[in-house]
Amino acid sequence: MLQNTTTSSYEQNIRPNLANLHARVRAVLRVFDEGMTNKELSIEIGRDASTISGIMRPLVKRGKVYEAGERRCRITGNMAKVWRLVGQPQQPPAPKAETNSLF
Repeated sequence: MLQNTTTSSYEQNIRPNLANLHARVRAVLRVFDEGMTNKELSIEIGRDASTISGIMRPLVKRGKVYEAGERRCRITGNMAKVWRLVGQPQQPPAPKAETNSLF
């Protein structure tokens, strides 16, 4: 259940800027076509990762972005969802580093 403070904060801080935030997310993802995590987007846009998290679902529902899998976040080092723009060509997988392992 959402707290009144959460709803109030969304109504005051996010909803009035939602179109602008969506446009900024799409603009950043156009440049970083390999996709970005919530934390990476938050650094680029200058908003909290929780704000980014809250605005991604509407973009997914509108068919603008999609969850492209998971990888290590460049900021936190933790595994995280990666968001990409719909319609961007897939990046080829990075070549595997050669090792002296038998496996």
